[in-house]
Amino acid sequence: MKQPRGGYINPRSLDTEVLSNHAVLNSTENVHASITGMAVDYLTRLASGASPMEAFETSLRGAYLLEQAAIPALSDAKEALGELKPGILPSVAAVVAACRLVRYNVVFRTGPGMYNPYAQPEPDPATIENIQTMVARAAAFFAQYGPIMLDGFTFDGAYTEIVTAGDGDFLTSDTLWDCKVSVKGPTKDHTLQVLMYYLMGMKSGRAEFQWITHLGVFNPGLNTVYRIKVAGIPDDVITEVSRDVIGYN
Repeated sequence: MKQPRGGYINPRSLDTEVLSNHAVLNSTENVHASITGMAVDYLTRLASGASPMEAFETSLRGAYLLEQAAIPALSDAKEALGELKPGILPSVAAVVAACRLVRYNVVFRTGPGMYNPYAQPEPDPATIENIQTMVARAAAFFAQYGPIMLDGFTFDGAYTEIVTAGDGDFLTSDTLWDCKVSVKGPTKDHTLQVLMYYLMGMKSGRAEFQWITHLGVFNPGLNTVYRIKVAGIPDDVITEVSRDVIGYN
């Protein structure tokens, strides 16, 4: 989506807080950043008490679709699921299992034709250590900013011909959070995404969104929090994103 200069929400307008950072991440990882990001996201949900099936629901749906397309996947997904334990920080085996599972997400989002079983190697020790560190940071973050009221939510009743899918990360009592694992702070695409989540959540009628006063991005790679007040977003931005980006009349 082509945005105005600086973005609908300029990332520089976000309030920033760097949390205590006692661990330095390894400089290299051997899996794609998207795999790392999804693994951190879902393992954070798991560590916060969600069941393995709840935390990795999208992955399991992808594996099921592959099975329907005569591509064996469910047995591998169920085996990986058995390594996951809720309410605790992930073990090495849990991180490896999570990286196996999130490979199936692309199937649920775009179809079996996009799945490549050989595209990603298993995470190496440096990657595993980074994921464990970031999940621990996320757990500490939610201990400070939480608790988590809702995670992995969809926007039933609020999708359009333009935006046909998508799911949010986390809601706390007053903030809609998106988790981004990157070496830099949020971009204008990230701030647009979280604004879209908010507008679609309001459109869906879910009661939890009525109490949201802030939008936020948490980056466990940088261990940094970025937030903005919803009341500080101009009305014309809300109108334009609702109409032109999402497709609401």
